[in-house]
Amino acid sequence: MHNPVSIKNITVWSAQHRNITIASWICLVIAAGLITLTYINSAVTTDLGFTNEPESIVAADLIRDSGIEIDLNRSEYEVLIIHSHVYLVDDENFIEFFETVTKNLTSLKGDYYQNPISYYSTGFTPLVSENQKTMLVLFDPPEEEDLTPMIQIIEQLSADNSFNITMTGDSTFDHDFQTISKNDLELELKVGTPAALIVLILVFGALVSSLIPIVIALISMVVALGITTLIGQAWTFSFFVTNMIAMMGLAVGVDYSLLVVSRYREERNNGLSQTEAISKTGSTASKAVVFSGITVVLALIGMLITPFSVLRSLGGGAIVVVVVSVAASLTLLPAILSLLGDKINSLKVPFVNLESSNKTVNLPTGFWYSFSKFVMRHSVISIIIVVSFLVILSLPAIDLKLGQNGITTFPEETMSRRGFELLEQEFSYGFVGSPIAIVLNDLKQNPEIDNNKDALLVYIDEDDNFGDIDQFESDNGEVIVLRADINGDPNSQQMSNAVKRIRTDYVPNSFKENQKNVRVTGLVAFIVDYIELVNNYLPIVIIFVLTISFLLLAFVFKSIIVPIKAVLMNLLSVGSAYGLVVMVFQKGYGARVLGFEQVDVVDGWVPVFLFAVLFGLSMDYHVFLLSRIREFYDQTGDNEESIARGVKSTSGLITGAAMIMVAVFSVAGAADMVMFQQVGMGLAIAIFLDATIIRSILVPATMKLLGKWNWWFPIKTV
Repeated sequence: MHNPVSIKNITVWSAQHRNITIASWICLVIAAGLITLTYINSAVTTDLGFTNEPESIVAADLIRDSGIEIDLNRSEYEVLIIHSHVYLVDDENFIEFFETVTKNLTSLKGDYYQNPISYYSTGFTPLVSENQKTMLVLFDPPEEEDLTPMIQIIEQLSADNSFNITMTGDSTFDHDFQTISKNDLELELKVGTPAALIVLILVFGALVSSLIPIVIALISMVVALGITTLIGQAWTFSFFVTNMIAMMGLAVGVDYSLLVVSRYREERNNGLSQTEAISKTGSTASKAVVFSGITVVLALIGMLITPFSVLRSLGGGAIVVVVVSVAASLTLLPAILSLLGDKINSLKVPFVNLESSNKTVNLPTGFWYSFSKFVMRHSVISIIIVVSFLVILSLPAIDLKLGQNGITTFPEETMSRRGFELLEQEFSYGFVGSPIAIVLNDLKQNPEIDNNKDALLVYIDEDDNFGDIDQFESDNGEVIVLRADINGDPNSQQMSNAVKRIRTDYVPNSFKENQKNVRVTGLVAFIVDYIELVNNYLPIVIIFVLTISFLLLAFVFKSIIVPIKAVLMNLLSVGSAYGLVVMVFQKGYGARVLGFEQVDVVDGWVPVFLFAVLFGLSMDYHVFLLSRIREFYDQTGDNEESIARGVKSTSGLITGAAMIMVAVFSVAGAADMVMFQQVGMGLAIAIFLDATIIRSILVPATMKLLGKWNWWFPIKTV
């Protein structure tokens, strides 16, 4: 590898100046914590946004510039749905219950229950269901209020067995969305952290050395969140970024620390002094951490290519926490090792052999050494079996369908989902659904547009997915906007298909020559454009990540064959993840057993995210393993022996690191949000496959076949 001295010097300096290093990190953590607590709310948003100009954005800009006032982002009302199993809305008991609801909600301090509109106050019969047992109360959406007090009152009132009261609308949706995300984040920390600690105890056999990677990971997460909060004051992040920092911070922070601590203990067991062990670790393990971190960051940059706020937010947050984790592993960790010395082996855990794995790590013995030799003796058949297996797992990915999973995939007990389902059952979701708008512009230059408008109105009027149509015209007569409520979940495939029909069928049939002057916008159109964007950019991201990963590995290992094999192997693990996500979530095989919900589509950002993150993390294991193989190869020149010793010497490390990542990502898979379930399951499966059959079978088998060609490089290096 190129110029390891600078990396070693950083670790050695940090160890020699441990008090300054540790104090600096403590100050950094305190500052980051204060910044996060003070400014996090202004750094994140639940809104989605493009950074380019698809049709929905152009149309929305036309509406804004025309002076026509239509709010397409939020529904006009929030809705209470009061349902009785027993009484009709005109019965005295129903009226009394309504008055109780009103009294309790109006007693709340704050902008909660404003300007309610009900059947009792207006006589408006559409607010009552056909069976006369359900009534809607429309009220102004709460502005910047925590809906928890209101939801608590509604839950209390629903304890009456004769009545069921729920609420839905954009404010309720946002509240539930943030609550679920927060709960999923807490689950990640409360379950993922102990799970990682258990694995570390099994790897290290001592509580102190097991706690160090956890501490490094938590510190990295706090600092990364503070940095992200600062950046968020200029460029707002998606609300998901906190979940991303927790998941990635726990995974890579623990993994990088695990690698460094393992190598330090190994060198101490080999007889090196504490200073020499830190120096040797800096020139080997720390160097691998740096190049692994660079690989992950470069892969994540692929997410920044996509002109969509969620993907850029997730990619940006992940990049920040990876960089901080690498920095902590290079500086804070050597300082802690220098401070603790051999006390890192304190508090030994019974029944876990602390010494044996480290003392025998470089000896030609053990299961993994023998297994590698066996695989290399049967390299061709091993490659055929493993590749065939992974290709079969990947095949379902052909049916991958992208979309947006919305309110109907929330947990069943969620207020907004319960309200939506009752509203959809008894009325129309159009009362609170984000409308669509069709914008006709340049009317004076093209008067035939206005003439052909009626044909479009007929199409929309006959489509059951849309409600009544309202028409607005700009003062200068240049723009007409046709606004229609939607009858369904704006995130559903049904509504996406309805908007696609307008664009590909209704508009072309109504406007033969002026289709470019007719555009559709609104939340559903926004989602359609988002999915199209992801479909267009996924190949670009894949090509970028493959190219940059190849170039980096070629530079690191001074080899052409090694990066080609690494890229192909990672494609197999990512393809397997895609295939199994489609099998479980789209097709429903094993979904119920695993506690997942079958859905029609995979969330649009998930494949891009999975590819970038998996490619980066999978490269971690390749860098760790290949670094050690190259180390032995440079010492001995014996290809087969170097492979066996490399696999054996990293077996405990990679197995432990993989178990930690699988545990962390499995916790994400247990989340309530379907999108996090898809991400968690995809990451856990791919990491498991990569660290088991790819690392233990495919890597040794292919390297044995290629022999000295593994290290062929067309450019001579000094």
